[in-house]
Amino acid sequence: MTTKLMKKSLLFVALLAATGAQAAEEKFRRPTPQDAEYQNRSQFLFSLGLQNGGDVIARLRDVDSGEIVDQARAGGYWFMEFGGVIAFPDVPVSLQVTGGYLTTQVVSNIDESRVDFNRYTVSLIPFYNFGRQRIGLGAVAHIEPTATFKPDGQPNEEWKMDDAVAAILQWDVRYDQNISVGARYSYVKYEITEGGPVGVEADGRAFGVHFTYSF
Repeated sequence: MTTKLMKKSLLFVALLAATGAQAAEEKFRRPTPQDAEYQNRSQFLFSLGLQNGGDVIARLRDVDSGEIVDQARAGGYWFMEFGGVIAFPDVPVSLQVTGGYLTTQVVSNIDESRVDFNRYTVSLIPFYNFGRQRIGLGAVAHIEPTATFKPDGQPNEEWKMDDAVAAILQWDVRYDQNISVGARYSYVKYEITEGGPVGVEADGRAFGVHFTYSF
């Protein structure tokens, strides 16, 4: 191989290496604030979160000492949602529509007692988008709220409640076009209709945090 050909070959290899390095840097570089801004486009999303608050609906006690070992609140504890965001042309506004599941699950670490408070959710939240942030005020329907009490060695007890609508205030911050974190406050009351103290209301207001993946 002549010296001239060797030089051309080395130059070609160097160009390939530089191109590859530049592509890798572009792919793995840290997102800039501009990359994370809420853009005027519609997306699907999946969200997971934790929340707590509201009235205590059950307490788990040590069968021997009577000491409270845990308690379940009407506003707890974790939720998941799937849905989408609808963008509107030329305005920094979007509409989020999701369906999900909200549950409170408390299990005694002493015996087999447990409490479950489950409800399905459907939410409709308009958002105002500004840069990497957005803030929204909307409503969430809580469908078929049901509390099930399972004392160790005793028959289960089930409380059914009316469907309820919660007001919700939510704030989100984006890391990039796919990942965001946020906080929310919701206000709702449940009325017991069957199985428990009928007519009594339980305050389910809660504050929570969540992680969202958009695609």
